[in-house]
Amino acid sequence: MSKAHNPVPVSWPVPVSWAEKALIDEARYEEMYARSLGDPEGFWRDEAR
Repeated sequence: MSKAHNPVPVSWPVPVSWAEKALIDEARYEEMYARSLGDPEGFWRDEAR
């Protein structure tokens, strides 16, 4: 029987030129993500505005 192929997730750092143009930084992303989990109704209500 063959072994299952389980690829390892890979990520690369964001190029500085992209990060400088980003609408949010990593800290803001983490805040938004936490709120989306803790208060999904409120989060999406505010994002829709």
